[in-house]
Amino acid sequence: MPPELEPLPSASPGLDRTDGLDQNDGLDQNDGLDQNDGLDPAPALGQTAPGLQARMDQEPAAGDTIRQIMAEVLETMFFTQAELTPCEHGWLAAARCARIRFEGSHCGEMLLGVAGEAADTIAASFLGLDAREPTGAQRDQVIEELSNMMCGALLSHLWPESKLTLASPELLAWQEWPGTGALHRCFLAPEGTIAISIRLLSRTGEPGAVTGPAEVAEVA
Repeated sequence: MPPELEPLPSASPGLDRTDGLDQNDGLDQNDGLDQNDGLDPAPALGQTAPGLQARMDQEPAAGDTIRQIMAEVLETMFFTQAELTPCEHGWLAAARCARIRFEGSHCGEMLLGVAGEAADTIAASFLGLDAREPTGAQRDQVIEELSNMMCGALLSHLWPESKLTLASPELLAWQEWPGTGALHRCFLAPEGTIAISIRLLSRTGEPGAVTGPAEVAEVA
């Protein structure tokens, strides 16, 4: 049985974000962070032995946690709902996508993809506008903000005693991460489909490589 997870508060207190929304419990926003330069080997998940690969898809609580976080963030901050749905990725070529990286006791990245029709509606709901009112720039900012909320909440629930730092989200095309130990889920909201993938990286940027034991710092 995965550990029982506490529900997210409506405003997600404790999450520091540069735009004034309070999201990351112990997660600091670090603009311009380059995750792949001059970093040491990544720590393992839990008790992973040196030389083994850390795989996000083998983290026991991750699957249930990502489902809960997606549902609660969408309901609390975007006034909509989403349920797990079978993956069919043809739509992702035209999706609005944002990637956010993290480092600290665990290093990795999360990729969020939102179907175009869902992106418009979600942006309008978040900004308190009519569906046709958000500009393209506003829509992109909301997608970045959704990725920030999702990543911060997910990491703080999976590793609440770890010290982690989030980079600023960046817009880019969807990427498939086969064979890297990534955890992937697709969700269906009334407005359209949302996809999320998260994986661990070594401190040199290699997916899942672990060369030493974990050193977990307490949250400041």
